[in-house]
Amino acid sequence: HVQPEDVKVWMAAVAALGAACCCFIFIAFLNRKLQRQPIGRDIGVPKLDALAQQVKSGSRAFLKEEYKYLVVFVSTLAVVLAILYGTNPVSGTREEAWDDG
Repeated sequence: HVQPEDVKVWMAAVAALGAACCCFIFIAFLNRKLQRQPIGRDIGVPKLDALAQQVKSGSRAFLKEEYKYLVVFVSTLAVVLAILYGTNPVSGTREEAWDDG
């Protein structure tokens, strides 16, 4: 039997999935619209393409540097959480442990 609580959870999930689908459709629309726009050589400004290439190169360099720091942060956080869980694991045997029904 379906319980009223299950219906509420399902309704919340459907709303979130519907919103996500709408976002993906909107992203696809914007991407298609952007891809149809003329670029530098098409409008007689080849210098614009060179500038765009420099911006693209700089953004890739920035992201590469950013990911170096992100890898260190996420790895450190994972190790700390693993140590904390290893010293105090959550199991269903303790009274204050999570009760999943």
